[in-house]
Amino acid sequence: MAFDKQVQLLGDTDTYSVHPSIKKYSLMDTGFIQQNSGAYQLMRQLEPNKAFNASFKLKIVFAQDLSGFKMKTVNALGNTVINIFTHKNSEVLTQQFHFYIQELVDREILVKD
Repeated sequence: MAFDKQVQLLGDTDTYSVHPSIKKYSLMDTGFIQQNSGAYQLMRQLEPNKAFNASFKLKIVFAQDLSGFKMKTVNALGNTVINIFTHKNSEVLTQQFHFYIQELVDREILVKD
């Protein structure tokens, strides 16, 4: 999957794009880990009442040059994309999702379009 400048999560009405003044150190400060490929990845737990390995996760990956990103919500194994907006526990899942996204907007990593 290619990196995009603008991303809309499955089921979401909002779109997000890379902030024009994004910095690599901002990614590191917010928990992104640089992978062997050079990309920056963040995994956040969306179900606070479950163990991390058993929880749905928000996965965000930025390209090494910060030109684009990917964002999706995945199951506990990380291999299936899920729609948190139509899930039976959507209230908790979307609350956690919006909390994490707002932090990235506040830190000038993402822009909510």
